[in-house]
Amino acid sequence: MTIPTPGLYANRDGEYEVLVDGTIWLIGGPSLPAGRDRLRVNTLPGDAAMTAGAMGGAASGGTTPPGRGLDPEQAHNVWNDKNGT
Repeated sequence: MTIPTPGLYANRDGEYEVLVDGTIWLIGGPSLPAGRDRLRVNTLPGDAAMTAGAMGGAASGGTTPPGRGLDPEQAHNVWNDKNGT
């Protein structure tokens, strides 16, 4: 059996955390029973995908990391202007 890469996963029914030791926990979503903050499960659902945050990417589209403004080197650039400059 292949152990999934440690990190956070999600699908329509829940949010999952895979720990370094290979244990898999349901940590949120509609599948988590009321009153529980986590539930150990045996496997990840086949449609669960690693979340962008777990992979170190932005939580939404774009390439600017959260909490950072424009790159000062490019802040003066005007994109898609009619003159192409």
